[in-house]
Amino acid sequence: MEIPEILKKLNAQKQIKFLEKKYSGKRIVIYGAGKFYNVLKEEYDLSGLNVIAVSDKKFSEINEPVFDEGVGYNVIAPMLIYTLKPDIVLLCVQDDYFVEKDICENIFQQTGHKFKYTPLFKRTLGQRIFQDWEDF
Repeated sequence: MEIPEILKKLNAQKQIKFLEKKYSGKRIVIYGAGKFYNVLKEEYDLSGLNVIAVSDKKFSEINEPVFDEGVGYNVIAPMLIYTLKPDIVLLCVQDDYFVEKDICENIFQQTGHKFKYTPLFKRTLGQRIFQDWEDF
């Protein structure tokens, strides 16, 4: 299934509106700036979220927030997310299991700092199983 179809099935804009209310006034970092993020930023409205930066492994050499026109926000290395003191980090990836594992086993361990994180989109158990089956 293609990313636009996945986002449509997840009712992406409805979930974004929920997050806008839930995290109103909160400092948000989006983790993941790959294909999933690119489709999301092109086809959905993220302006109601207080996004202070986007982080991704491809920004690992960036030591302080710097604006990236292609991303549309400041970008920063994953190992430096904690320096921004975000209220929440939203995982903007298709398969969040490996990102969560990396955050816990690498970022938290190496930096000695933790932050709250959650998947950007909640999926039902059925949706997770279906996606995992397709990825298999």
